[in-house]
Amino acid sequence: MKRLNVARTEDIRRFLCNTCGRSYKNKRSLSSHKKIECGKPPRYYCNLCPRGFFYKSKLMLHTVQHYPV
Repeated sequence: MKRLNVARTEDIRRFLCNTCGRSYKNKRSLSSHKKIECGKPPRYYCNLCPRGFFYKSKLMLHTVQHYPV
């Protein structure tokens, strides 16, 4: 008998930010959001366009888009 993979239709996000309304699956993600993102301006900005990012790694991924290979 084959076992069927059933996709979960419920996305349980029970940790809610009381400032902006975003929700997270675990408490650690909510804490990180509050510490780094919520209500704060981005820390890293692209030198080639006006985009801003909260994480340096996201800026680096974005920067690659400006230099097509």
